[in-house]
Amino acid sequence: MSVEVLATAKLNLSLEVLGETPHGFHELRTTMIAISLGDLVRADLSEERGVSLDLSGDFSEGVPKDESNLAVRAVLELLERCEHSGGVRLALEKRVPAGAGLGGGSADAAAALLAAREVLGLGEDTEMDESILGALGSDTVFFRAASAGHALCEGRGEVVSARERVGDWSILLLTPSVHASTADVFAAFEPAGDSSEPESAADFSNLSAAEARLELRNDLEAPALSLYPELAAWRNALDAAGLAHARLTGSGASFFALFEDRSEAQKALSELLERSSALPKPSLACVTSPSHGVCMKL
Repeated sequence: MSVEVLATAKLNLSLEVLGETPHGFHELRTTMIAISLGDLVRADLSEERGVSLDLSGDFSEGVPKDESNLAVRAVLELLERCEHSGGVRLALEKRVPAGAGLGGGSADAAAALLAAREVLGLGEDTEMDESILGALGSDTVFFRAASAGHALCEGRGEVVSARERVGDWSILLLTPSVHASTADVFAAFEPAGDSSEPESAADFSNLSAAEARLELRNDLEAPALSLYPELAAWRNALDAAGLAHARLTGSGASFFALFEDRSEAQKALSELLERSSALPKPSLACVTSPSHGVCMKL
């Protein structure tokens, strides 16, 4: 028996850095959506105890296969908590680049957990899954809790409030060939002089693309651009191509822009790439759409 799951990637439609906790973590308020682009995770029963991982795909180079991989760690923790003596063989096709702000590793962990539960014959346990994922990283719980693929995430990102689905937008997605370090970007972040907070975070449920564009925000974009000249060059290219509303997702390195229909997004992407031919080729450039769910079983 095999179970395949699409590990849906994510975008940060808004990202506010509210301050730093006494423990050195940054307090965040971010609205995220899942998108139809994602890695493919398959789980099979194994005769050997524990977890093994096979890798493939355009972005598999450099991805670890040991316990430093979040997908492996998630399933190992599941086996331990359930006191299960069996084994799971994972296969991961990497379609999402690392260091891109798309949450690929976190999504892989949530997808692997879902697939492993099914092949092992374990029942659903949302509380356990969210506990496992929350211990692995700040945005991992989103990929379990955002039932409609849209949520407000607070704290370090692990406090997730699910929201209704967003519109059927088309999304221009471009990832320059830069591996952005989340730690370095946060270290370079400087709070604005005015520390007042908005009363509430924007709710993107059912907004048109034009309406959603007005609410896009990312406090980490400025420090990321200051650290990575190639990102700054693409920011200039986007502005010159009439895509000033495009935003960085997470700490980078991917930019996205919202459109009402696919043909409009595809035309904008083609024109952007043509105008920017002197820049290094991006590692990913495509048109995708919101996924109205997370970790979709295939």
